[in-house]
Amino acid sequence: LELWFVAQKLFNNIVKAGGRMPDPLRDLLQFVKKQVDAKFGEQAAFRGMGSFLFLRFFCPSLLAPESYGLLTDQPHKIAHRQLLLLAKVMQNLANDTLPGTKEVHMKKLNEFIESNRDGLVDFYKSLAKKKGSAVDSTVPDIQRDKAL
Repeated sequence: LELWFVAQKLFNNIVKAGGRMPDPLRDLLQFVKKQVDAKFGEQAAFRGMGSFLFLRFFCPSLLAPESYGLLTDQPHKIAHRQLLLLAKVMQNLANDTLPGTKEVHMKKLNEFIESNRDGLVDFYKSLAKKKGSAVDSTVPDIQRDKAL
């Protein structure tokens, strides 16, 4: 239940922030949609957009928040496990797969995936249509220092 609640809050925040997505990333997602849609249809195009966005951006930031300047240190073992489960749920949502089919202990989250499908499709449609607003893309100091 707690994982469901946190996953729902995260998903809601991702959807709310979609309008502030940097234009180059939005352009890339629109390109993915166009290419996949032409060959495999809209549903596959949305999965392609989601797989790219969640697999390359959202889930890695959950699995290693210290690498993205979201935390100064690695999370505690317990917190890391919770972030891992949260990343799994979000990736399952993006891939439109039910987590309970492979992992019985995740079966309760199947309903989370099912109840958020329409919202996710709406999110993808919004990313595929409009341009984002200007976003401050300043690199956090901690991340810049690690890169140098």
